[in-house]
Amino acid sequence: MTINYSATLGSATYIQRLRAFIKAVEGEKFSPYVDITGNPTIGWGFALNAAHLTTKKALVDIIETVLGVNTPNRMLSQTASDSEQGFENSLIATLNKTWPADLTKNQNGPSTLALQVALNAILASRAADIANGTNGYTASDKAAIGTPSLEFKYSTADQISATFNIIKAVIDARLDSSPWVTVPDTNERIAFFAMQYLGAMNSGMKDSLNTALNQSDPNDARAQAWYTIRYLNKLGWEQRSYMEAAMFGLVAPGQAMTDGAALATYRIYTQHATTMQLYDKAHSVALSNANSALGSLADAEDLPTSLQPAANQLIQDYGHGKTFDPLHIWVASAGDSKIDRARDSAADLIIGGFCNDTLVGVRKLGSKPLFDDFLRKVTVF
Repeated sequence: MTINYSATLGSATYIQRLRAFIKAVEGEKFSPYVDITGNPTIGWGFALNAAHLTTKKALVDIIETVLGVNTPNRMLSQTASDSEQGFENSLIATLNKTWPADLTKNQNGPSTLALQVALNAILASRAADIANGTNGYTASDKAAIGTPSLEFKYSTADQISATFNIIKAVIDARLDSSPWVTVPDTNERIAFFAMQYLGAMNSGMKDSLNTALNQSDPNDARAQAWYTIRYLNKLGWEQRSYMEAAMFGLVAPGQAMTDGAALATYRIYTQHATTMQLYDKAHSVALSNANSALGSLADAEDLPTSLQPAANQLIQDYGHGKTFDPLHIWVASAGDSKIDRARDSAADLIIGGFCNDTLVGVRKLGSKPLFDDFLRKVTVF
């Protein structure tokens, strides 16, 4: 892997920033809800059903530690222990039922309400048995259990963090067994972690990122990886993709823009300009929401703003004092290539390499130029 990563974060800073990012992407829900794909979920996007559960340890932590159902080492009678196991099984079975997707904005629709009612009914039945000394519970069991939970929910943010720590260990293991095993604790690792955590790291995405990150030029590797994260994710995940790409960075945070990085940025833009422009136009609301959700963590910028630092560098290096819109700068790919902007109605800065590139710029009416294009040949890529 050739990419140059941003500065490694201290352990405490990294985990704080990682938690904040996952919370920003997923939101924070103390009570369970049904997500847009029909999965019972809680906390920072913690799936609760067997089909999508990251690790059963997380669910056990919620039921046994947070809710206090079937908590180990509580010295209950055998009959009470059997009842506790039964209530835990009932909660798990309810979570594993098929639930209609909740497509409401805040996940507070009928499906979510039905899920909460079903789970809380189980807890209410348990509480009644404990209070009444029925279903195998004795007075000693009642004293050992204390006040039983009546709602399936987190009581504190620290409880959510504790569950996240259980899930994090699993996601880290998956991430470290991937092609990015050497990724240090950086902003880029946070982006990769989020993609693995949120289910975006499917085989196709893994292959695309692996190809991107193994480009021979580290600048090309970063530019192609940024493009992959931002534009090639699942339909409906646009806001998440913008947030992950912002955390990854088209340029590593803290690193100065260079000629090589600017050329790489515009090589990827030249290859995919139409796709990038149309995507951002179609998902402008998702981009705005992503930037709002990120707060001070990172900036999810529109395409011209994202390209501007690279544009400034190339205009300084090759523009001969002229001004160009960041969406009208073009750089040839490595190897023989052709850039034809003859039909473009704006001034273009077109940059070739040391190969047999063909650069076509200004269109003419007779012998009179119609537009102010500027073509440059560079000898370093």
